[in-house]
Amino acid sequence: MHRNCPVCQLEYVREPGYFLGAMYFSYGMSIIVALPGVIVLMRFGVSLVTTFVIAFLFLAILSPILVRYSRVLWFHFEQLVDPR
Repeated sequence: MHRNCPVCQLEYVREPGYFLGAMYFSYGMSIIVALPGVIVLMRFGVSLVTTFVIAFLFLAILSPILVRYSRVLWFHFEQLVDPR
């Protein structure tokens, strides 16, 4: 990610640990993305171990995208709670 917004020069990294709250958004997004696939695989009789391996690999591939969007959601949440 850029350190500053190229348009308005907003500083993205404000302090150490600023994005700690974004991990909660990332966790929730991971559940929303993976749960439907896990349910479908379990309904088709795929073994539990195979289902979790597939879900793990799927989330490992998607994690860079989820982290970026969880940070964006964290920015919006923080702006909603504490507008500056």
